[in-house]
Amino acid sequence: MGVISWLDRQGQIHLRVYSLQPSNGKLVERRWDSNEWCDGELTRKNFDSISGAGATSWLDPRSGQVHIRVYVVGTNGKIMEYCWDKNKWYSGYFSNQFYGSSTPDATSWTDANGKVHIRVYAYNQDYVPKEYAWDGTRWSIGPYTE
Repeated sequence: MGVISWLDRQGQIHLRVYSLQPSNGKLVERRWDSNEWCDGELTRKNFDSISGAGATSWLDPRSGQVHIRVYVVGTNGKIMEYCWDKNKWYSGYFSNQFYGSSTPDATSWTDANGKVHIRVYAYNQDYVPKEYAWDGTRWSIGPYTE
């Protein structure tokens, strides 16, 4: 299960919970934006998964726009990335590049120059923990080791 939150410019808290629906293997998004829980847009996309979800988000300080990334292992055994930027979900650059055998987890940060960095952690098909790194231009395997 992946969980994210952010505070918008009006001071309103937003929550998102991403999970796998056990009955059919679909990715589910539940959202809280003011006073009640409801299904999010990602739920309506009917994305298939064989793992739980890891998620991360960041708020663009200039525009106030939230950016969301959700990571799951797809039915093909590869880690999938689903992205929310502005007003729609789409499959991200990370999708289908790396195999995963566990629920991925993710974190992100924006450096002093405004560049976004993302790290995704998951066990690969040989059950070795891996770090995948985005530093603004491309995905690569990071230096993390156990």
